[in-house]
Amino acid sequence: MKPSVVFTTLLLLLAACTPLSEPGTVTPGLEEPIGVTFHFRASSRPGTKATAPADEEAINSFQLILFRGGALYQTASVQGESVTLQLTGGTYDCYAVANSPVDWTGYGNLTAAAFEGTLAALTDNSASSFVMVGKATETVTAAISEIVIGADRLLSRVLLNKVTLDLSGTPYAGQTLTINSIFLTNVNSAVYYGVTPAGASLADGRTWYNKLGMQDAPAVNAFLRETSLGIALADGSSTPANNFHYFYACPNPSTAEDPLDTWPSASSQAPCTRLVLECTLAGRTCYYHLNLPGMLCNRSYEIGNCIIKNMGGPDPEHNLETGDVQFSLTVTDWITEPAVNETF
Repeated sequence: MKPSVVFTTLLLLLAACTPLSEPGTVTPGLEEPIGVTFHFRASSRPGTKATAPADEEAINSFQLILFRGGALYQTASVQGESVTLQLTGGTYDCYAVANSPVDWTGYGNLTAAAFEGTLAALTDNSASSFVMVGKATETVTAAISEIVIGADRLLSRVLLNKVTLDLSGTPYAGQTLTINSIFLTNVNSAVYYGVTPAGASLADGRTWYNKLGMQDAPAVNAFLRETSLGIALADGSSTPANNFHYFYACPNPSTAEDPLDTWPSASSQAPCTRLVLECTLAGRTCYYHLNLPGMLCNRSYEIGNCIIKNMGGPDPEHNLETGDVQFSLTVTDWITEPAVNETF
């Protein structure tokens, strides 16, 4: 197992670090505050780490939010190596939020339920700043001097490793296929800050990107598509292995894989997210879609080898005959570990 890298953060001297209230039960014998040091780290689990073009490791800002009895107790905007807060005894729900555009120190009446129910948009992320959230519930006693909070990215990552063309036994044997574009469709636009249930529910009224096909969405195009590729594949050949194509999306828990002609009126009926290859074969534009059902936060979905074995469909939602496209899908925890970008 790759060891976790622990990051600690240096407290900025902000008024936001003053306790806002004293809800909840105080532990007997700890009516007076004691110093508790908070450490922030990215959760790390076994898996394969690829070299991404985006800076998946960057932590450009970090906020600590403490609740007690469901009410806001204290907030801190943090930079650097460590933060020590003065806490009285009791049970705290402690949240670490990295790279969020929201200034949580300005919400004096925030509750834990309201925080967890706030949506983080796909557009809140960038190639150098992925929103991360972690939670630890701890009871402060005289024996507690440190609290470690592990945090995960709110997005899902999709990787395409290799494409192979095998048209043997078809009318297209011996022909060259050109990959024009690769893109995600049916992409959810937002995810809850609440780490349980990992932003899995879908609320009506939210925006969806690339519904049933590729549309122009300048704010998120860099995450969702690669265009003008012009990758020519001779029959029997493959693209280079480990030459990954990276895509990022909000989790979409839908497991509905059937193709749709029109977008449903309710988000709960939305189809699963798909990775689509737009290609040209025998002078025809065709599409191959690969289903990604049940996408969750901080998971990496790697397509190891996409094998194209026949003509694709006329549109991105078109179901192909069994065996016309084959692929392997490996789902792992997204284990790239953050490295702090310090600003002094």
